[in-house]
Amino acid sequence: MKKMLMVLSLISLSVKAADNNMLFIGGGGEPKGAQGTQFDGSVRALGDFYKANKNYSTTISFNGGHPDTESIIADRFKGAANSGPFTSSNYKALIEDAIKKIENKDIPAGGKLLVFINSHGGESSGKTHNISTAGSAMTNMNSLNDTSSVSLDTLEALTKAAKDNNIKLAIVDGSCHAGNSLSLANTNTCVIAASGPKHYAYSNFADVFAAQMKKGKNLEDIFFETKAQTQGGGFPMISTPEGVEVQDELYPYLTPYMYYHDEYRGMALDKIDDYIKDNMTDELICRREAHYDSLKKVLNLIEEMNQIEKKTLFSSKPRLVKTVDLTDLKKKIDEYKKTQDNYFAKLRRLDLAGLETKITITTDYYKKGTTYTHREVLSTDYDQLIAGKTKDLENTNLTAARRENLENLRDFYRAARIEKAKLMRDNPQYLEQRNIFDELKTDQKVGYSVASAISQEASKAYDAYYKSKQKELKQHDQSATNPCRDFIL
Repeated sequence: MKKMLMVLSLISLSVKAADNNMLFIGGGGEPKGAQGTQFDGSVRALGDFYKANKNYSTTISFNGGHPDTESIIADRFKGAANSGPFTSSNYKALIEDAIKKIENKDIPAGGKLLVFINSHGGESSGKTHNISTAGSAMTNMNSLNDTSSVSLDTLEALTKAAKDNNIKLAIVDGSCHAGNSLSLANTNTCVIAASGPKHYAYSNFADVFAAQMKKGKNLEDIFFETKAQTQGGGFPMISTPEGVEVQDELYPYLTPYMYYHDEYRGMALDKIDDYIKDNMTDELICRREAHYDSLKKVLNLIEEMNQIEKKTLFSSKPRLVKTVDLTDLKKKIDEYKKTQDNYFAKLRRLDLAGLETKITITTDYYKKGTTYTHREVLSTDYDQLIAGKTKDLENTNLTAARRENLENLRDFYRAARIEKAKLMRDNPQYLEQRNIFDELKTDQKVGYSVASAISQEASKAYDAYYKSKQKELKQHDQSATNPCRDFIL
């Protein structure tokens, strides 16, 4: 009888092992010519998980064109299905294949599918956001060109198939602006993001998360273990009921104090410039102050929710003691806000109403001209445009019509450059504004290290608030679903 039970147990384990599936995609947008990518840490760590858990049916479509990265994949993913570089066509085929496996019961009811994404990611687009594909270097760290990226909206069909067929689905998005992917979550789908929807993920979150993945752990626990070891900014998110509530209460108010200006391989990582430019009106300044007051209230509430009564040797009456002290976070936010206030004050002293004034630029060829606002003219680099057309004209194989078109465009940009210089000369406040933003770009008080320090301290507030909401939810709704806790590796 014991032998029979042992045989049945082994059969059960083998069937259960076939239910585990993993899809690893991304690595796009990295500069050509580099040996490896900034994503190599997560490739190594996830490869180690795969080597230790061969019961995971794994497919990988990652990067392409970077030898060190390809070498790591070849070494650590032996036996996995390698679909080649992360291209738009490969991505589409992989998602369609995963849906077919679910619908054909190749991933049976109760089975698991983990989709691990690590690539450069753009801001909100559609329901989610876009991530970079292989073969082209990312040039804009905020938005992505449709021809060099794919939309994670495609995963919505996968989440529906998983829910309809009772599959446990997990999506770990390690890219910038990953918080936009939380819209994919449902009662069967856990979504974990390395950053908030309005922030970069320039941290080690994805690397640490992959390293923390061990058999028997659930994804909610791994999320918090990862947060505790994450260095850098980004404000990681999770789609649990507690996570959604905490993020809704905390993130919108914290957002401006995690913006910064920095560079990655010569490309600007910039949120703070646009934030200040877009909040100059009296109405938005007032709203900003209201949000700041709301943030202070939320932080005070978190401290109050995490107090205990403690007796002392010298008094019979217990006193309330904080178990979570957010003093450092409040101080850092106050200091950062003062720096921002300083730039707002400088800019509001200038008369910038004329920025929306329109001007028409004409040439002998473009007699009707083209109309722009002062803001558009001042923000355009005509020297670069002229240099580009001049270089194009060096091509000896140009047709006469193409050469004429290039020359006419160069003449137009030259005329625009003259108008820009005139605007700057006649409106000294425009030059002063530009100088203020040049100063902002080099000010270490609004740099990566300051914003990251705020993000690190904010993590303490997040964790404390989450635990309080966890207790509250257990008391009021024992049946609440938590697909992140239910997804056990």
